[in-house]
Amino acid sequence: MKEETQQVNLTTINLDSLAILKKNDYLKLLKKPSSLKKKEAFIFICKYECVNGKLPIVAVPYKKMSEAKKDFKDRVKKDKKAFGGSKFILLAETNIVKEEDGNLIFEARPLAGGADIEVAAAKLFSKMKMGFRLIGEATPEQLEAQKELEKDLSPQELEQLAKKKAKRLARYAKISENLSKLELALSKFQEETKKESLAANIQKMEEALGVMVDEALSDGVIDAEEQQQIDALEAQLLKLNTSSTSTTLSKEEINLRMAKIDENIARLKAALKIS
Repeated sequence: MKEETQQVNLTTINLDSLAILKKNDYLKLLKKPSSLKKKEAFIFICKYECVNGKLPIVAVPYKKMSEAKKDFKDRVKKDKKAFGGSKFILLAETNIVKEEDGNLIFEARPLAGGADIEVAAAKLFSKMKMGFRLIGEATPEQLEAQKELEKDLSPQELEQLAKKKAKRLARYAKISENLSKLELALSKFQEETKKESLAANIQKMEEALGVMVDEALSDGVIDAEEQQQIDALEAQLLKLNTSSTSTTLSKEEINLRMAKIDENIARLKAALKIS
């Protein structure tokens, strides 16, 4: 066993090194540019058991799509004991894009597997100071999981969820309107004291989103219409918090503040989900 361990390269992330890496060592490796850049695909595994405890999600990078597909088919799908089966795994085509405001977004297009990775992946990539976005259509396995959720709901319950969604969409629009007003105000004021006052109002908008999260904790899977609204709010908040950040704050304080935003948005995405 010791001889096998010595042959595994612990300076890169792959299925072999993943089996013996500690949680912190895995996260350190993932933060390296070489782990993220120029990768055609990633395999995501939810609730992965590392040698010293469980991580909500791990992402295994692949330079070539062909290699990712082979490992997914021959190893990940077959080894349910190590990887948990279809509901815990996802193969995705990936890309890193730079938005107009300079923020980096890690995009993932699901190709196979049934895992719902959006919330956990958003939290994971926020550690790399990146946003996370799912693009494209759901996989057949993901659609099957959505159908299973629907089977447990009566027509009355589905109708109630639809009404809740309609109310949320209206509240999204109101929050977006308020954020636009704050953005206009920020463009007019240069004084740090006024910026700090506006930042407090931005914080109130984040808190309003938090309330919406708490109200929607029992909902199911998010649809495309609601996802579009969440993405738009996320972009507004990231832009506003960058603009309103006082120049007197340290780099660590700014990073903590941006990480809090990512956490709030991730919670929002976790809760605002209906079929």
